[in-house]
Amino acid sequence: MTRRNRARDRGGNSIAGRTANPAKVVVVGAGLAGCVAAWQLAGSGHHVEVVEAAPRIGGRIESIELEGDAVEAGAVFVAGLSRRVRSLIDELGLAPQLRPVDHRILLADGGRFTRFDPSLLGVLRHPWLSWTGRLRALGGLMAMVGRGLRTDLADPSTMASLDTSAFGPWAAGQLGPAGYRFLVRPAIDPYFFACDEVSRAMGIAVVAAGARDAKLYQLVGGNATLCSRLLDGVPVRLGTEVVGIEEDQGRPVLVTGSGDSTFREVADAVVLATPAPIACALTAQLPDPWIDAATRAHLRATRQRPIIYALFRTSSGQLPEDAAVVVPCRDRSAPGGNGVILIAANRHVAPPGRWRSDEDVIGVYLDANRSEELLEAPDQEVGEKAWVAAQDVVPSLPDTARLLAVHRHRFAAPIAVPGHYRRLAARPGSTASPVQLAGDHMTTFSMEGAVGSGISAAAAISTYLDGARR
Repeated sequence: MTRRNRARDRGGNSIAGRTANPAKVVVVGAGLAGCVAAWQLAGSGHHVEVVEAAPRIGGRIESIELEGDAVEAGAVFVAGLSRRVRSLIDELGLAPQLRPVDHRILLADGGRFTRFDPSLLGVLRHPWLSWTGRLRALGGLMAMVGRGLRTDLADPSTMASLDTSAFGPWAAGQLGPAGYRFLVRPAIDPYFFACDEVSRAMGIAVVAAGARDAKLYQLVGGNATLCSRLLDGVPVRLGTEVVGIEEDQGRPVLVTGSGDSTFREVADAVVLATPAPIACALTAQLPDPWIDAATRAHLRATRQRPIIYALFRTSSGQLPEDAAVVVPCRDRSAPGGNGVILIAANRHVAPPGRWRSDEDVIGVYLDANRSEELLEAPDQEVGEKAWVAAQDVVPSLPDTARLLAVHRHRFAAPIAVPGHYRRLAARPGSTASPVQLAGDHMTTFSMEGAVGSGISAAAAISTYLDGARR
């Protein structure tokens, strides 16, 4: 693939050509945000190297092969309105591999099931709402869509004015108890945290986007193809942990290794695409002009919750109505709550011809609270508890299933609490620093947010380097 300039501003527009003065840029972290930043900077002509502590690239995007079947073990879907992600897929030549997922998303409530359709027309058809409830929910949803038209999950400045309170109580007042339970919470719960703890801005943006376009897509061969294509031709060092970043004569120095076996590496610029708690620790010794007070406050305030998902092999057709995804409506954090946010049948996102027709791989995704509780537990214990919880949501599941794998991410889901977007929008956005942050903690927990943050970080580094070398 011919590399062209890929540095873009926050709106996704090209802002510069290939540089005449290539610099050495190190990207710390090979999740989606880091991969995007590396791809754009390499496309601008810089000498880019990616350093990743894990033994693989992709971060929360993980496509694995289990017993001959391709299975998504991380971010399963690409949302229809993820314009940056879709644009990236087009530019990478992956559009022919992007295909819609059978849109069989079911809501589960006490053993009953119905299709989840967050569109305005779907509200009027919802079988669990009375006509009075439907009309109230429709009015509240239309108002929410209107408020969310100008929001952008990857641009905090578009979210700040709505970032005034928690989403849950406000949404319940707008749509009524039933509309909130059956329309709003199922849209937010798959983000691994509760409506009561996230900002009103995030809730409005997510619900409005789903009402406009609820289509879901997946890359044939796995969503991890996106990250591997982005890093095609970019040197990557896996299993290398960065333990510190220092300043030496105006240049960033990365410290890798541990104990007596540490190494110092000088770079012209660094993109730090790690979870917020790690970024907070790594930037603690950097001078204030490089990391401003508002950014430090953001890093200290951001909580990234763990997530766990377990994959099981079962006979096919175990989910009701041949569903691709089942989302429980029960308050998972209330007494009797089971901690399950969704159950997904991976057969619906497998490459054609790669799936046994008589078997499924079912993923059980646990919320942040249950994941935190089980983070250090043995795989077998996690599997047993996850399957029992899944049976509580779908009673027709068999008594046992074969556990294939358990996946854990300690710093996975950055919570956009009230004030999150206002803090980010208040940052000066300085391009006078050789160290820039990327990751969806800088935007919103989503593939779109990760891509947007990588674009912004690469553009800021390009601007810094152009100014530093004049």
